[in-house]
Amino acid sequence: MTLASSHPSTFKRNQLDGALYALFSGPPRSVSERLDQPVPSAFRTRIKRLLELDRDLAPTVGTDFAFHDAAAPGKGNDVTYTDYRAFNVAVALELVRFGCKQLEVVEKVLELEPKLRKAFDQIAKTYTTRGRSSETTDKKDRKLYLIVSQIERPELDLMAASLIEVEIAEGVLDLQGRLDRLLPKVMFGAFVLEISELAARLTELLKALPPTRRGR
Repeated sequence: MTLASSHPSTFKRNQLDGALYALFSGPPRSVSERLDQPVPSAFRTRIKRLLELDRDLAPTVGTDFAFHDAAAPGKGNDVTYTDYRAFNVAVALELVRFGCKQLEVVEKVLELEPKLRKAFDQIAKTYTTRGRSSETTDKKDRKLYLIVSQIERPELDLMAASLIEVEIAEGVLDLQGRLDRLLPKVMFGAFVLEISELAARLTELLKALPPTRRGR
């Protein structure tokens, strides 16, 4: 399956929750086997909190939204999410799981929005998944990696430094070069997130889940 971002489809909240839970509840290559699993309320609440923070934060900093394409629709209308915005939510959930605070995560995704959009579009052109397999269009190593080189260290009596540096590496060699530069010269540890498989599998799941009818 190839991602398509030139005319993005939109997805309802049940598709967003279900796809993200299937993605993060087991190995990436068996995601389709977990689509029928019920989404725990705690997981739904975690996503809801990120979405609410995005609504609250964006107008105050005068920027675009991190997870929404526009302000909330009028009463009686469903909120929908594009595959790209769902990808942003997936990145945010991984950063929260890494130990970052939710508000700081939303702020960082807002800041990274142009880079994340560019990365998603690049993945759409070069990376495909088919069942349990995945490949790049030209057989080169096109996988993209998100590197977070600093997070908050509350155990140290120092000014917090949360998510200060975020880079995107293309391919294992680029990733290795960036980590060699950072470790241990800049810091002792880093968080690395492979985002090509993440984006492709998430879009696959979103399209496989049927939307829930309003009122159900």
